[in-house]
Amino acid sequence: MKVGDLKKILNNYDDELEVMTKKTELFGNVGYVNSVAPDTYAMFGLDIKCVLLSDEYERKEVEE
Repeated sequence: MKVGDLKKILNNYDDELEVMTKKTELFGNVGYVNSVAPDTYAMFGLDIKCVLLSDEYERKEVEE
């Protein structure tokens, strides 16, 4: 994914959302993002909304 593609996708999300990453490969960088999707993560019993950047292909991507 290119920076321009990521910018277009993230434009659909609230500026206040947390950004989380999920990496399945041990090596690489955030440049190897294959999907961007809304998600949540849990902390101290709270579900916090976030945008998940992942290197997995099977997650559904957000419409551009």
